[in-house]
Amino acid sequence: MSKDLFVPQKYMDRSALEAALSAALEKQEDTQKRLDEALLEIALLKDMLRLKSRLAFIPSTEQFSLLFDESEVLSEDLTDEQEAMIEIPAHERRKQKKHDLTTLPADTPVQEVYHYDDEQQKFCDRCASALVAKEDRVVYQVEVVPKSYTILAHHYRSWVCSSCEADEGEQNIITEWENKETDTLIASSSLVAECAVRKYADGLPLYRQEAIFRREGLQFSRQTISNWLLTYMGLLTPLRRQFEKHIQSSPLINQDETPVKVIHLPEPEASKSTFMFVQVGTDDERSLVLYSYIRNRKKDTLASFTKDFRGYVMTDGLKGYLGIEHHLNCWVHAQRGFKNIVKVNKKASGALKYISLINRLFQIEKDARRLYADRDQFLTERRKLASAVFEDLRRLMDETRAQYASRSPMGTAITYLYTYWDSLIRYVECFEATPENNIAENAIRPFVLGRKAWLFSNTESGAEASAFYYSMVETAKLNGVNVADYLWYCLDEAPRCKTDSDWEKLLPWNMDTIKIAELKKRRASALPDAMRTEPYVLRGAH
Repeated sequence: MSKDLFVPQKYMDRSALEAALSAALEKQEDTQKRLDEALLEIALLKDMLRLKSRLAFIPSTEQFSLLFDESEVLSEDLTDEQEAMIEIPAHERRKQKKHDLTTLPADTPVQEVYHYDDEQQKFCDRCASALVAKEDRVVYQVEVVPKSYTILAHHYRSWVCSSCEADEGEQNIITEWENKETDTLIASSSLVAECAVRKYADGLPLYRQEAIFRREGLQFSRQTISNWLLTYMGLLTPLRRQFEKHIQSSPLINQDETPVKVIHLPEPEASKSTFMFVQVGTDDERSLVLYSYIRNRKKDTLASFTKDFRGYVMTDGLKGYLGIEHHLNCWVHAQRGFKNIVKVNKKASGALKYISLINRLFQIEKDARRLYADRDQFLTERRKLASAVFEDLRRLMDETRAQYASRSPMGTAITYLYTYWDSLIRYVECFEATPENNIAENAIRPFVLGRKAWLFSNTESGAEASAFYYSMVETAKLNGVNVADYLWYCLDEAPRCKTDSDWEKLLPWNMDTIKIAELKKRRASALPDAMRTEPYVLRGAH
């Protein structure tokens, strides 16, 4: 190094040299600090990249179970060698459920097929002795009969006014319709219900239904089928109000939402993101599912569904829900961040501690529901047991929060707990609530699966119609009612419903099973017209 560089320092006094050294050290310290921050940022980004890249190939957290000794995980941190040698203890496993037997009614038609040959005598293959005939061995096989269709011939009283005909030269024909919009369709209530079941319960898009009908000899376009569904949906608005009334009277509402693509939106529209919003109202006896189409997930939009509701509302961690009174948050979502870490790194003992504690809440819920039938006793015991877990969890949060960067996967998961802590622990106040929001997740899952097949709704009116058909389907399933029977019953009765009491009878737990049996009996009694030779031309009525 050149000696000239030291010339200025040679003539500097001691104080100036100390100041220069101090400045250099501060600069070095600042540089080292920035370097440490950069290295931490790199490590954080690597963790996030590893988490994101691996999660796509690992089962979801809902399918992910941990088999480890809770006391071992909650003890002091294990060394790498100890973690490599960890022993999985014995555990209980639920006994595999036997398959339900497949049955058909006793009056099912039977075809007899005899597999006999011409030989009258048979001999034993081993000893050549003559065999003695015994009772036949009968194997029952189910055979499919291609779907058949019948004609439902409705007769409506019609009148003609002779005075009008004389005065104006045209006939004035008056027909006594029950509901002209549905009475004049070429599709009966059973056929429209079948189309609804295919789409909203079985996930079969209308264009596939059109192809099936064509294969069976019926020329029903997807637009025609859509018009049938929309026509009946226009009648079912009062039934939707009954659903809303029962949702609002429930002590607990579970909520969730998922995107839905709508092609033709009103202009101008600030956001192209639209959603299907689901609510599940739960009480002691029954549950009810209500889908609603919404244009956005703004706080005001979400709050409008519970603005007059005084019960508890359980949701996921969407920020738009934070202002809800008596708000509950789902522990499955709170646990998901930790489970994602363990799925990528099975040695993440810090995340395992959190998972273990949260799992204790689920076990407490399961045991308390089984042991305490009395409502007050259940609430008291669950609160006592869960409160001890809350204290342990809060202590762990306070002890470990400073150990992780706030934006790291672990730091983010811990921050989630702090953000929603009050609403996470509040579920112990509500008898109907559990630590998770699975009932809403399960209610919206059929829509998510169906969306993969039909992809989008053409218009908002179509999305709104889909919302209520899904509501009917999922409510029927949740209450153990046959979906096809329930939709047929509702569509057949809707044209004759006039009062709130009539619409109340269309709720699944009020369904008249005798009426359904009569409809099926009438359909089974259909016979061809022996005198008719011309095919039926179906055009409806005008």
